[in-house]
Amino acid sequence: MRIGGEDRWIAVEDVGRYRDALGAVSPPGVPDAFLGPTAQPLASLLLRYAWVHALFLEADPAMRWGLPEGAVTAELQTLARAGSLLHGEFRPGGLDREWCDPEVLRSLRRRSLARLRKAVE
Repeated sequence: MRIGGEDRWIAVEDVGRYRDALGAVSPPGVPDAFLGPTAQPLASLLLRYAWVHALFLEADPAMRWGLPEGAVTAELQTLARAGSLLHGEFRPGGLDREWCDPEVLRSLRRRSLARLRKAVE
């Protein structure tokens, strides 16, 4: 599919989600079973993005998908209000507030603490 001005490979089961969230054109030959309407397509893409990219800024998925940053920010804020994403300054000396999946942040914290404990040993 053409997404954000680039040709991208995506899983066939995600064709409807990308179409509905980004307005991408479905490639020919996709079975109808994968072309049904999807519930909250942009939210589901953002949650997946957060799971894979750990800490990110609003501009990152907006640039990747060729969306207005305002549309991405609005959806991210909705997800944060629902408790699905966290928004804050997570890096030491960070200059920008970033977005993160709560479970990814817990994993990063566990790994950081394990590394510090090992250094103390």
